[in-house]
Amino acid sequence: MPATFITNVRHKFLACISLIAVLSLTTAAAGLSQKQARKLISRIAGAQLPSDAVRVRSVTEQGDKAEALVEIETAFRFVQNDRREWQVAEVRIGHERWEEIPLIAGALSTDVPPAKCTGTDFSAREASTDPTPKRARCMIASLLKIGFSSDAVRIREISPSSVPFATRSSALVVAIIQGTVAFSKEKTGWRVSGVRTGSGDWVGVEAVAEALNDGKRKRAQAELTTLAEALEHFRKDHGFYVVSDKEPVLVDHLSPRYLGQIIRLDPWNNPYQYQGERDHFVLRSKGPDGKENTSDDVIVSSPSATPPN
Repeated sequence: MPATFITNVRHKFLACISLIAVLSLTTAAAGLSQKQARKLISRIAGAQLPSDAVRVRSVTEQGDKAEALVEIETAFRFVQNDRREWQVAEVRIGHERWEEIPLIAGALSTDVPPAKCTGTDFSAREASTDPTPKRARCMIASLLKIGFSSDAVRIREISPSSVPFATRSSALVVAIIQGTVAFSKEKTGWRVSGVRTGSGDWVGVEAVAEALNDGKRKRAQAELTTLAEALEHFRKDHGFYVVSDKEPVLVDHLSPRYLGQIIRLDPWNNPYQYQGERDHFVLRSKGPDGKENTSDDVIVSSPSATPPN
């Protein structure tokens, strides 16, 4: 057999193998892998969950849509109300980052549902001591519209929680939550489009994130207004505003006579900013992007002040 023939056959064979490999890579790139899904889920709505906190059990695709059955491990902070009853107050969305449950409920245009954890399975004593795993599971399941008998909520750990300046008892509950996440494929790639737990409806991620930021803007505006009112009372007594470029110094001057509560961090967990002179002041939250002097800043100033751009 001529050598040139063998060489040509070999070249064609290698070319076919290369084409098959390229097609395989293209097909794999077009699909949503479990690794991609895990990365996208860990960053839902600004969250920063560690990669090992998200477990993707399965991914199913249909055209430019996909769904993933997932388990997410995170922590919930329980606090006691005035009647010493436990309530789910916050959920952890990243390292030292928490989101308040009432704010999330407001973004969803719903009320925080009361946990129906009553009956012979729950003694009255449990309501005032550290929450038991059974009670914690019931309360989280009720919040997420998951049946109590379901294993879609599993409690991994419960421990006392220490919150600075807190006057009520609190506990940290680490739980594993099962749910379904929907994805949509666009020109730039896959994105998370919705989340569902238990019997609840699908929740649109982007709309909720924007509504959540709107709620935080309103809270920042209210807190800055409280600081501004306290400053006006301070000026009425002293004849001038607090002169400083540091918000902690401002709070130290105002509290507790003019300010009944300590206000230091904005709803995005960034320090409020203060620039004050004897005759004017500017108070600022850097807003959702955490950057100063951008369009999403929340600003309250004295009548004579001109806020910087």
